[in-house]
Amino acid sequence: IEDIQKRYKKLDDLFNESKKKGYYPEIKPSNNNWAFREYDGITIHIGPDGRLYFGGNGTHRFALALVLQLTRIPAMLGCVHINALPLLPSYREKE
Repeated sequence: IEDIQKRYKKLDDLFNESKKKGYYPEIKPSNNNWAFREYDGITIHIGPDGRLYFGGNGTHRFALALVLQLTRIPAMLGCVHINALPLLPSYREKE
């Protein structure tokens, strides 16, 4: 029960902070030394026409983004169809 309460408090805190700021407040990098990915983040695949597909990981974060109508979210890139490779730069964050 204590673990569940901690998990839901963490999700509530993420929701409240994201609502206040309009984006996810923190990104937790993975321990992967060869590439940056958000640990336990939302997985997105890119289809042949460039359409984005939810990959099944990060369900709670994805739901929060939908509810809060966030326009940008951190995500882990899953599979990319070979026809969509030229579109990859358009999905990268621009500062």
